[in-house]
Amino acid sequence: MSVPPGESYYEVLGVPRTATQEQIRFSYRALAARYHPDKHQGNPLQELAAERLARLNEAYEALCDPQRRAAYDASLDAALLRGWRWGFAGSKRKRLPLSAIVIVGILALVLLRPMIRVIAVLARAVSGTPFGLVLFAGLASGGLWWWIKRRRRLRPPR
Repeated sequence: MSVPPGESYYEVLGVPRTATQEQIRFSYRALAARYHPDKHQGNPLQELAAERLARLNEAYEALCDPQRRAAYDASLDAALLRGWRWGFAGSKRKRLPLSAIVIVGILALVLLRPMIRVIAVLARAVSGTPFGLVLFAGLASGGLWWWIKRRRRLRPPR
């Protein structure tokens, strides 16, 4: 069983993935009563309600049978591991292209270059002293704090 695009069956029924059969059945019945097309006679939303009910039926059929549910869970896990979705199931977010990641990395290096130089100088200065690592950490954190305060002062007010 493959994972359909869009919402997962759990999201369609509004239940967590750890839901019991009773919770799934209760949620299905409540939503089916709410979206039944007979309740929307003459309403412009009748067609949308029918589509929603069809999706609810599909989700309930897949999750009410323990074997089909196990197969669906396995396909959902496989899809998440393949990177079919990024983030939570049902997320519309996509992966960033490699070029965007490279551009962000280059910008970060350019903007953080002065701070990297300060840290390198501090590391060389304290490398031969006892407690050099502790001294370096203290100076580096103070230097970072100074650099952040300096950057805030140089920014024009908005």
